Amino acid sequence: MRHEQIMVAAECLSIDPKVAAERAYDVSDGIIRVSSDIRGVGSVLVGPDLSVLFFASYLSLEDALEAWNSGRRTSRDSFDALRRSKESAGHFDTGEE
Repeated sequence: MRHEQIMVAAECLSIDPKVAAERAYDVSDGIIRVSSDIRGVGSVLVGPDLSVLFFASYLSLEDALEAWNSGRRTSRDSFDALRRSKESAGHFDTGEE
């Protein structure tokens, strides 16, 4: 299951699965945490059922787990904006030829 969790985290954070695997660790009851490779973006918790909770970098893991345990989750569709911004990064016109 952990491999599938890492793949979900990589997709949500729009990072390479190898990077996600390096940044993944077990936190509680089969839940893993993967932090973004971009400073300040945040982290995701991914459960054994592949549900996800995003939390900003200013929140503690304890706060995130409290939200998780209360049933809060983040829709995977919510990560589309992050993917679009990373896809467009570096694809801008500098005016130079």
